[in-house]
Amino acid sequence: PGSGSFPPLRRLASHDTMLVGAESQWASLEQLVQMSSTIGAVGEGRATKAMQFMYTPSDFLDATKYYNMPSPRKSDDGTTPLGKKWEAHYLQSLFSYATHYILFQTAADAMYADDIGRVGAVYSNGGDFTFERLQLRIAQGTPLVMFHNSGGVTQAFASLQRMLMRGVAPSATALMAKAEVVSTDQWAEDFGLTQVMMMKELRERAPSLYRTTVVSVDLVKDTSEDILETITACFSAVDGGMPELGLGDAEAMVVRSAWKRHFAHFENAKRFRKRSVFFNVSTMFLATLTTLASVLFIHFDKAVKNDNSNEELRLTNRCNACSDPGNQDTDFCTPRGGEVDGEWPATGCVGLHTEGADETALKIMQYSVVVLPIVTVLIATMQARFRPGEKFAACLVAASEITAEIYKYRTRALDYDEANFRKEGNAANAARQLFTATVSEKY
Repeated sequence: PGSGSFPPLRRLASHDTMLVGAESQWASLEQLVQMSSTIGAVGEGRATKAMQFMYTPSDFLDATKYYNMPSPRKSDDGTTPLGKKWEAHYLQSLFSYATHYILFQTAADAMYADDIGRVGAVYSNGGDFTFERLQLRIAQGTPLVMFHNSGGVTQAFASLQRMLMRGVAPSATALMAKAEVVSTDQWAEDFGLTQVMMMKELRERAPSLYRTTVVSVDLVKDTSEDILETITACFSAVDGGMPELGLGDAEAMVVRSAWKRHFAHFENAKRFRKRSVFFNVSTMFLATLTTLASVLFIHFDKAVKNDNSNEELRLTNRCNACSDPGNQDTDFCTPRGGEVDGEWPATGCVGLHTEGADETALKIMQYSVVVLPIVTVLIATMQARFRPGEKFAACLVAASEITAEIYKYRTRALDYDEANFRKEGNAANAARQLFTATVSEKY
């Protein structure tokens, strides 16, 4: 704030309906403004004036003690409702329990509050002053939490919000009939189809608004943990604000689309990993079998050769014995026949040979040492051709990168900080387009 007098302060201090006790409060505030300096000026760091607030919260916990007290308004003609007396006394002072105060020279002055932090509100009860403010905040999509069953304006808007969250929205006439208007103040007469249609249109335009940004809690039915969780989720959400006309649930749609692409990559990664494991295990298993078959082939080849040498020696001795005229080994020796063409054939022998187990195993190993290397090379070639291991790694990396982009976009961090797009006018739209392009590139 700059030094000098605030025009609004002068108008309020001289207005006939100005609260009596507020004059001293505004005078104290004006002194504070006069001795302050503009942000960045030479005297910015000077000591400030201590400001005395006129109340503590405990003063207003019991509204009935103000019923018999005179109204603090100058223009009060004695017809002020009892409930309004409490409100009139409360409004004499500034809210005294804020951590920071920002003062403007005129009502037209403004600042981009998101540069300081997220702006949100909690509404409970409320009257004529709250009626316009709450409507404006809902229309702007400002993060806010309404306490249902707290009465007043908040009760009416919270009941509409809860009805609109129950699936298919009823007609505007049905919503109006079920709205919980529990007051006879002026705002209750102004509350009508205009407000109902606004709430209904916001639900159709931005379905996620009533799930994350404009929410309500039931002070009667909800537990303290549920209330705290709802408030925390509302003020920690990063997609506050009303979306552009026609975009509807665009913010949620681009995030859902990104998650679908993440899961597509993740499922492909799992499938390629199974194939890679199959090829690797098969190759190692066949290589082991090939080595084992080669060793067994050498072993059985030597065994068969030794057996054949021994068998040949035995058969030779047995065959020589057939020349003995007294040999009766008719199963092995051929009998001596009669004279043929004037000659007597010599006694011969029949070569009998039975294949042993070693020879059967040797034949199996012979086939194995031929077939197994061929199958091993075939699988190794398929592994090198299809490259499931490299595809698994690529899909997993892409899925992880998309997840990182989603969380950066949801938290508006790094590349998606809206401060980076302030010059482009529509920061939210620019951030969304960058997110969509980045995810498409990684997909």
